[in-house]
Amino acid sequence: MSDATWVRGADKESRERMVKLAIEDLVKREDTPAELVKVVSVTPVTWQDMAMGYPQPGRKVAPGYVPGYQIILSYESREYDYHSGFGRVVYVPPGKGQAPLPANML
Repeated sequence: MSDATWVRGADKESRERMVKLAIEDLVKREDTPAELVKVVSVTPVTWQDMAMGYPQPGRKVAPGYVPGYQIILSYESREYDYHSGFGRVVYVPPGKGQAPLPANML
């Protein structure tokens, strides 16, 4: 399945933009050069709500399906899980994320 068939507006540029945002966050988080960060996988998914698979205690979450990506990065043999919609990425600490729905849910 190509990104274009997954959801209107999902294209290579949006995917690359979300990966870039995730890498930028990891570079700041770990204080490392970007060239040491590896992209393990970028999977088109559908999140069940605006929390994008990372609900946080005390925060209200708007309902509605959110198309996005689950981005797995690695640095120094550790993997980092990022969840994205088309405007932001969120780092999800190990064991804190919820599984996404398949990308074709929309």
